[in-house]
Amino acid sequence: MLNMLSQEEIDALLDVNDDDFLTSEIEVTPYDFNKPNIISKDQLRSFRAIHDNIARLLSFQISSITHTTVKIQLSLVDQMRYGDFLTDLSSCTSANLFSIKPLEKNGVIDINSSIVFSILDSLLGGKGKPFDIKREFSDIELNLFEMILGVIINTLKEAWSPIMDIFAIVDSKESKSNVMQNIAENDIVIIASMEIVIGQNSGVINICYPLAVLETILPKLASKNVNNNKVNIKKNKNVHLQRLLGEAKIEIEAIIGNVELTLKDVLELKSGDIIKLNKPADDIITLSIDKKDRFRGKIGLKKSKKSMQITEIIGKKKSAIIKESVFDKKEKNKREISDE
Repeated sequence: MLNMLSQEEIDALLDVNDDDFLTSEIEVTPYDFNKPNIISKDQLRSFRAIHDNIARLLSFQISSITHTTVKIQLSLVDQMRYGDFLTDLSSCTSANLFSIKPLEKNGVIDINSSIVFSILDSLLGGKGKPFDIKREFSDIELNLFEMILGVIINTLKEAWSPIMDIFAIVDSKESKSNVMQNIAENDIVIIASMEIVIGQNSGVINICYPLAVLETILPKLASKNVNNNKVNIKKNKNVHLQRLLGEAKIEIEAIIGNVELTLKDVLELKSGDIIKLNKPADDIITLSIDKKDRFRGKIGLKKSKKSMQITEIIGKKKSAIIKESVFDKKEKNKREISDE
C-alpha cells in the first residue's frame, strides 16, 4: 500500500521562503547535458598525452610516405554527443569506421576531403597542392588512401600499447558523414582533433571513440604509463628520421684524374684517340660526395665491373690526432698534479 502525504505535509513542502535563496551562499555550477563531463581531468590529461604522441608519430610517418613536409598537431580533446559530432562534419569527407578488439564497439576516423586529395596528389608524384573539390571518392582513390589509414591504425595500436593491447582494423570507408550511423546519436563520444598541414593546405583529422569503448580502458589511464611511452616515441621518431635521410639522393663522383686541353684539341678528338691523364692507372683516387672530398681508394674490377676500394676516410686521421692530443694534454695535467 502506498503512503500518501497529508495536506499539512504538502503545505510544509511548498512553504519555501524566497529570502532563503537570496541570503544563501550556494555556488551554482552550470552543467551542459549535451556535453557531460564523464571522464576525470586526470584521465582526460592522459588521453590528451596519448593523442599528442599519435600526432607526432603521424607527422613523420606520413612525411616519409608522401615525401612531403607534413605537420600534425593535437588541437582539441572533447566529450560530446555523437549527433553533435556528426553535425560538425562536412558533408563530403573521408569517414572510416574502425573496430577495436577485444572491445566490442567501433570508432570513427574522419579526415577532411581536401587533405585526402592533397595526400593522394603527393602519393602520385605531385606537390600536394590544395584541392577545393566536394565530391565522393572513387574506388581507386579509396584504395590508394588505404595505405595512410593503415599507418593511422598502426599508430593507434602503438600509442595505446602501454595502457592496453588493442587490435584495430578499418571495417568500412565512406565519403559522406551522414552514413556513419553505427553509433546512436545520443551516445557520448570522446573526440581527439588533430590539425594537419601539407604545404599550403590544412585540415583536420578527427578520431572518435564511443564511451562504451573506453569504459574498460579509463581506469587504466595513468600519467606514469603515458610518460613511460615517451622513450619509445623518441626511438620511433629517430627511426623515421633515419628513414627520411636514407631516401635522400646524393651525388657521388670518383675522380680518376684530369687533363687540360685546348678547345682546338677537343674539336679534333675522334674515335680511338687516347687522352693521357695526370695520374697513373694504379694511383690513389678521390671519391667526392656532393662536391666534397670524403674518401680515397684504389680503382679495380669486381666481376668485370669497374669498382673502387676505399682505403682512407678523409678527415678521420685529423680528428683522431686532435683526440689524441687532447688525451695527452689531460694525462700531462694529471702527472703535473700528482708530481706536486
